[in-house]
Amino acid sequence: MGSVCTGRRVDTGLRLPLSRLRGQGQGPGVLKIATGMIGCTAGDAESGGRVVFLAASRAEHRDFLFVWNPANVPIPGRRLPLHPTPERFLADVLANRHNQAILERWPTLKLPDGWLVAGCLFQTVWNLRSGQAPAFGIKDYDLFYFDAADTSEAAEREVQARVDDALGDLGVTVEASNQARVHLWYESHFGAPYAPLRHSREGIDRFLVPATCVGVRPGELYAPNGLGPLYDGLLTMNPLTPHRELFLRKARSYQARWPWLKIH
Repeated sequence: MGSVCTGRRVDTGLRLPLSRLRGQGQGPGVLKIATGMIGCTAGDAESGGRVVFLAASRAEHRDFLFVWNPANVPIPGRRLPLHPTPERFLADVLANRHNQAILERWPTLKLPDGWLVAGCLFQTVWNLRSGQAPAFGIKDYDLFYFDAADTSEAAEREVQARVDDALGDLGVTVEASNQARVHLWYESHFGAPYAPLRHSREGIDRFLVPATCVGVRPGELYAPNGLGPLYDGLLTMNPLTPHRELFLRKARSYQARWPWLKIH
């Protein structure tokens, strides 16, 4: 079936558990990637278990869709491409056993608009590129969710308690943050203003370093700035959060741990 770029969200409707995305089952699954590319390119919406559909505009979070099939899922032992592809990124992220466990238990967390984000993803990649163990030095594992109906600290603590119950045996710190309430505390904590968010992906968009703007959940990857800067170790200031002192502090802390990173 052919498709044209109409500006609407496109979704094949296919989903698979994480284990099948790792190549342990048969048939296709979907990995959705939202990109920051401008323009519009149409392709086959679904053909032979493959999808490549690009729609524009990070502001509207339209999606770059890939259908995974048995020919391109990350299978243990398969040689992966050296350049940053969704396949390579997914395999790298899952090399960290804590990431894998969190994603496998995802349904028990019951997070509205939930994403596994930030350091546990990009630091795993940087560790692997540096010859370190995947989980080396990762202090915590961050979960974003969005609940505008209750932005109280008490409600966030209840969610955290549920996360602790589900993941406490992993022996790592997992922190859940309601992105609907970040604007209530950000300025008092960091000394810079922060406009209210509309959903969790906007929180990912506003990380201080664009290369680190990544999030995953079973079947989906969100990378609004692509994967190239992450794998290249390119640290630049995010125009959505133009707080130079905060950026430099963060970037220098990364460079101290991974000296090959480049600050621009």
